[in-house]
Amino acid sequence: MPTPALLRELERALPESINAADLAGFSHISNTQLYREFYSITGHTVAEYIRRRRLSNALALIKTSQLALVDIAHQCGFSSQQALNRAVKQTVGMPPLAYQKSDVYYFFPPYAGQALFPVSVKPESIPATQCLKYYDAKYKGIEDRALAWLLESRSGYRGRIFGRNGKQLGAKSCYELYIESKEVDHPAMNTLFATTVVQNEEPKINVAWDYLYLTWLAGSMFERTEQPYFEEYILKKGQPVKLKLYLPIQKRTDTANITLELNPGLHFVVASAKSEKAASRAVMDYLSANYPYVIQNANEFYFQRNGNDFTCGVRVNAPLGEYTRSLKPGHYLVLHSHVMGDYDALCERLLFFAEGNGMTALCEECFAAYDIRNGYANPGMKVYCQVKLSQNNEKLVQIDNTKPRLM
Repeated sequence: MPTPALLRELERALPESINAADLAGFSHISNTQLYREFYSITGHTVAEYIRRRRLSNALALIKTSQLALVDIAHQCGFSSQQALNRAVKQTVGMPPLAYQKSDVYYFFPPYAGQALFPVSVKPESIPATQCLKYYDAKYKGIEDRALAWLLESRSGYRGRIFGRNGKQLGAKSCYELYIESKEVDHPAMNTLFATTVVQNEEPKINVAWDYLYLTWLAGSMFERTEQPYFEEYILKKGQPVKLKLYLPIQKRTDTANITLELNPGLHFVVASAKSEKAASRAVMDYLSANYPYVIQNANEFYFQRNGNDFTCGVRVNAPLGEYTRSLKPGHYLVLHSHVMGDYDALCERLLFFAEGNGMTALCEECFAAYDIRNGYANPGMKVYCQVKLSQNNEKLVQIDNTKPRLM
């Protein structure tokens, strides 16, 4: 597992000619073990991680310093200015000096997460299966009841068993079970999955899915595909003891960007409470009673946490009543993510970025906006943080009110 000491050594040696063999020697492990564990924890190969960290450091200097490009290249571990130019062009789609004047920021922070579960990334096979749907008015524990129903109704079954949440029918929740059968209605799959194994206990399963999707995937070099996820039951003496979680992924085709926007002009109807659920319910009750058409067309949602207080909201086109929160005038850093990410981790990433790029972050103005225009199965996320610019930023950044460019 990448230790804090290993990651510190990697950061220290970024300007040098460091590689995976050097890091393996530092940790007294084999190259193969380092590669496997580093990939499992960070979602990046060692070489890819080093490349992105060097580029992130170089682009920060391009934005905020007066250093010549040849000096930045040398300081950040590139073999030449030409190598730096190529890396910048390939990643952000423009040469360094154009990037310096643009409103686009590339940022790849050092890994500082907590590895809760080992993750494996490789092609996995899901056999051709028959889908059996189990409905229940009670959602909690529906997976265990569905599996018990299956094992009781098919006592002689010895094949693999998969499951996932199905589409609700009226007031009843649905859990789908997939079993190997001659009556196939779901074709075989052989695709790239991120997988992890967890004890068959509902709280642990929820934590594992949150980690896999919100933490590991959000910081990795992968994105989720539109193919279905699965849970595979691992039985011992006929009882489910563990689950293997399958998240379908592909290598990310875009770069997660941070943009700097002036006066985004956003408005949200919000409510605050001591829990996220209570705040969300309060704002939806208010809108249902006063502006029901807003709920019918809602596709962007506000979330903010300050200490033990939660604020939730729905985006509106213009101020709408006393509970509207409109963004204050000024500059905002905006982190664009095409996968849902951990709110606290992404806020910390923006604050870290602001500090490293000569900006003062106004932490109380940090919030997330969730976008479901592409459906609940494929939501997007933006994290906003208001910042004050230094004189150097003001000289370099040219802002307009057009839509941010995403690479």
